[in-house]
Amino acid sequence: MTCGHAPVTSLNKFVRVTKPGGHVIYTVRPDVREQDGVIEIQSELENAGLWKLVEVTDEFPSLPKGLPESMLRVWVFDVAG
Repeated sequence: MTCGHAPVTSLNKFVRVTKPGGHVIYTVRPDVREQDGVIEIQSELENAGLWKLVEVTDEFPSLPKGLPESMLRVWVFDVAG
């Protein structure tokens, strides 16, 4: 879910193709999450009862390690059944 990869609307598709009780797991940079509408779509899916947040990691540097300003978090959601 980072710049130039899958668009934020992919979250809807991930939920649609994941079996109930399955997990949607992805990484996203905090700045991308705040600027590209990820927060809004995460909330919409949760408010609609389509998924539930299971875990969020602390920020960690992405690869290559030569880009210290590029941090990521892993998001884990359980798809409703």
